Amino acid sequence: MMRLWRSALLRELLQLGPPGAAGGGGPGPGAGSRRLPPPLAAFGASPPASRRGPGLPPPSARGLCTRSEGALEEPGKGAQAPPPSPPGEPPADSGHNNNHGGGKELTGGGGGGENKMKQGLLPSLEDLLFYTIAEGQEKIPVHKFITALKSTGLRTSDPRLKECMDMLRLTLQTTSDGVMLDKDLFKKCVQSNIVLLTQAFRRKFVIPDFMSFTSHIDELYESAKKQSGGKVADYIPQLAKFSPDLWGVSLCTVDGQRHSVGDTKVPFCLQSCVKPLKYAIAVNDLGTEYVHRYVGKEPSGLRFNKLFLNEDDRPHNPMVNAGAIVITSLIKL
Repeated sequence: MMRLWRSALLRELLQLGPPGAAGGGGPGPGAGSRRLPPPLAAFGASPPASRRGPGLPPPSARGLCTRSEGALEEPGKGAQAPPPSPPGEPPADSGHNNNHGGGKELTGGGGGGENKMKQGLLPSLEDLLFYTIAEGQEKIPVHKFITALKSTGLRTSDPRLKECMDMLRLTLQTTSDGVMLDKDLFKKCVQSNIVLLTQAFRRKFVIPDFMSFTSHIDELYESAKKQSGGKVADYIPQLAKFSPDLWGVSLCTVDGQRHSVGDTKVPFCLQSCVKPLKYAIAVNDLGTEYVHRYVGKEPSGLRFNKLFLNEDDRPHNPMVNAGAIVITSLIKL
């Protein structure tokens, strides 16, 4: 912009008008010569009063406005500032803080929200859970609660629900209507495990729609069940005793959602599958540092059943037979 402006200024200087007679008749800057305004006049000077139009104040008296109303106001006119607050009173609220909890109504004079909660004006988690399962009824059948619980993936044998299940059994034994739960009895049963139950029924687990997931697992189970090839391993006597017709699948998610299908109640020999379980038990009971005084952490590069030690005279890791034997010796029954 400055380069363009300077080139235009140069053209103006080269195009001076003819010398005027009123200037003494000679060449030079006379009355007829064009006098350029200073640079600031081109950018910052205000137009003369004859060009401003009637009723408009000079620019020095105008106030800029960025609102959509767009009115130009003179200082001291238009919107008035709020009057000063009397001494001892807080400043007047402009009304914008009420939406963000800044007003007195939301604070409740200190502890108002807690009083409302104590008075039962806000539903508790137990109430919300009851309304979710009851579906408009005043009482919940026990079997309906158990069925709804299983649909989330949780089981009544879940150790995290022990308090809830114990209270449920006690309630069923001491009440006349042993198959129905009203809201008070329901809250009494679930209050010790309300956080876990709320997560389950609000579908906050890693698999929200667990019923759809288990349906897919069942389809895979039925498809694999048709496979009849192969034979039962017989290199170990315990394995050779099992029937080739037994087939079952069990799973457990990271949130404790469980599902089993098929012959999952028949005991079987875990073989090497027990190695990570024993290692986890040992670390949980004794600590990582203590366990790895007797067993290493690195691969051996040898067969899993080769009884061999590393340079520190320890088994290479808990997943080879030598390491599993040492881990078993550390566990106290």
